[in-house]
Amino acid sequence: MKVISFLLFFLQSTAFASDLELALNWKPEPEFGGFYLANLKGLDAKKGIQLKIVPGGAGQPVAQMLANGKVPLGIVSADEVLMARDRGADLVAIFAVYQTSPVGLMTHEEKGFKSLEDFFKSDSTLAIQKGMPAAVFMERKYGYGKVKVVPYQGGVGGFIRDKNFAQQCFVTSEPLLAKKQGAKPKTFLVSESGFDPYVEVVAAKGEFVRKNPKLIQDLVEIFQAGWAAYQEDFEETNKVMNGLNPAMTLEVFNESAKVQKPFVQPVGSKIGTMKLERWQKFADQLFEMKLISKKAKAQEAFVSKF
Repeated sequence: MKVISFLLFFLQSTAFASDLELALNWKPEPEFGGFYLANLKGLDAKKGIQLKIVPGGAGQPVAQMLANGKVPLGIVSADEVLMARDRGADLVAIFAVYQTSPVGLMTHEEKGFKSLEDFFKSDSTLAIQKGMPAAVFMERKYGYGKVKVVPYQGGVGGFIRDKNFAQQCFVTSEPLLAKKQGAKPKTFLVSESGFDPYVEVVAAKGEFVRKNPKLIQDLVEIFQAGWAAYQEDFEETNKVMNGLNPAMTLEVFNESAKVQKPFVQPVGSKIGTMKLERWQKFADQLFEMKLISKKAKAQEAFVSKF
C-alpha cells in the first residue's frame, strides 16, 4: 500500500512539473498581470513548466479547491491560508503579489470624509462583506455607529447612483471604474489603520511544497521574473487579458497597472517575498478577532527562503 501511494504521488508530482494549473480567485485583471506575462513570454517553459492559468469569479472557492487537491496552485489571501490551516487544511503560501494590501473603502469625495474614523461616524450606507477580516477589523476598531451595512454585490453601480453610498474596494480597481462613469471617489486604505496582510497570494498544499522544493523555487523565480517584467511593460499583456475580460476597458487595465506598482513593489522590497513578522502579526490579529480558534505558528504557513 505504501509503495502504491508513493507511486501515485510520484506520478502526480511528475504531471504537475510539466503542466501546472494556477486557479485565480477573480477574472483576468492587472492584479494577475505578472502571471499572464510569464506564461505569454514562455518564462515558465524555460523552466520546463507549462503554467495553465484558470480564471475565477465571484465566490470561487480556491482555498477549498487547493485543500481538496482539485488544483495544485491557487490565488488566495493570507487570511484564507491561516483560516484554512486552523480548520486542518495544510495550505502553504509561496508568493505574494501585493506587498501592501490594496483593500480599502471607496467613498464620494463630495462627502468630505478625512479618515476612516470620520466615515464611521456618518450615516452612510456601506456595502461590504461583513465576515471578511478587513471588515471585522474595522468594526472592532471604529464601530459601525449609524452606518447602514448592506451586502457587497460587486461592481460600482450602487456607488454611481447614490452619493451616500460607500463600498469595499481594491483601490487599484473599482475607483478607476467609478471615475470612468463620472463619479469622484475618495479611497481609504485599511492598511493605514493597522491591518496589512499579504494579498493575492499563491498557495499550494503543504505536502506538495515540501516534496517539490526545486519546483517551488522554479515557480517563485518564474513569478518574480514575470512580475518584474510586467511592472516595466504591461501593455501587451493587458491587451491579452482585456480580450479575456472585455468588461474592463483597456484604458482602465493600463491605469490599474500603473496604480498598483507601489503595492506590488514598495521601496526597498523584493517582488513576491514574505516576512515572518508580518505573517505572525496578521495571525495574531486573526486570533484576537476570533477568526481562528487557536494561535498560529506563522512560520508554517508560508515559504520564506526564496
